[in-house]
Amino acid sequence: RIVDLCCGPGQFTGLLAKSFTESEIHALDLSRPMLRCLERNVPRAIAHCEDMIEAPSLPRGEFDLVTAMNCLHHLSTEEQVSRAIETMESLSTPDGVIFVSFLLRLKSQQLTALYTETFGMKGFSGFERFHRDFELSMQAAWTEEEMVRMIPSSPTKTWFLITPMGVSTVFFLIGIPSDRDHLFLDEVQIPGEIEGIVPQEFQVERRLLKLAFGLGRCRQIGRSNC
Repeated sequence: RIVDLCCGPGQFTGLLAKSFTESEIHALDLSRPMLRCLERNVPRAIAHCEDMIEAPSLPRGEFDLVTAMNCLHHLSTEEQVSRAIETMESLSTPDGVIFVSFLLRLKSQQLTALYTETFGMKGFSGFERFHRDFELSMQAAWTEEEMVRMIPSSPTKTWFLITPMGVSTVFFLIGIPSDRDHLFLDEVQIPGEIEGIVPQEFQVERRLLKLAFGLGRCRQIGRSNC
């Protein structure tokens, strides 16, 4: 079982459905229009219209993979983010993995303005709303140290925070089973076995992502005492 929180129209949910063809896919979003798009884009996904902080309709302890992509900046307080992370932990099986990506707030308003003007389609006709939404999202993003504070004080997972190298605008937060010390399976398993887990069409992306993680900074920021 897999659940994609704050799924939007289902871009990432669709990739999950394509990669895990035998898995039951759940997708949660607070927006009904987004879920209507999801139902068209990923017909086999089971949709839930509710917020990610509580996710009341989702069964606890039954998901092998919990994902939340680029959505934490929509939560307005550190307490809400902490509660959302606790909910993710409660949804996950003991052997499950939690994968979260989220925007990184840049160090100054000047740098944020430069970044959003460069990559936010500023000045392009028809993209005015997109640019404004992108600008507001970058302003609402969390810092690295804020994210460290928001990990639950008694986590049930071992948590890693990955910051890619360079001028990073995105973090990766990964929760792995409490009895595991290694983030990457190919550190403790034969690489060929890992190759068999990932579909062939995504092998290039897997290697590029592993390279990006390896060149960045990886911090263990929370460890379960279970």
